[in-house]
Amino acid sequence: MPEFVYRIESDEVLEMIYTSERGRCDLAEGLVIGAGQYYGQRVHVEQTSCLHRGDDVCVLRVTCS
Repeated sequence: MPEFVYRIESDEVLEMIYTSERGRCDLAEGLVIGAGQYYGQRVHVEQTSCLHRGDDVCVLRVTCS
């Protein structure tokens, strides 16, 4: 099962640390964007760290506006 650890930077910025043997960070990013659309929030997702680039974990930096 995938695991998420959250780190709140501010009211507008959240970091999601994603670990999974399957490495489906693209799916995690899509779920965040879809949730934002569903709730009428504009979100920007940046992958500051990624398993596919050789990093230990994926980090999704989510900014709401």
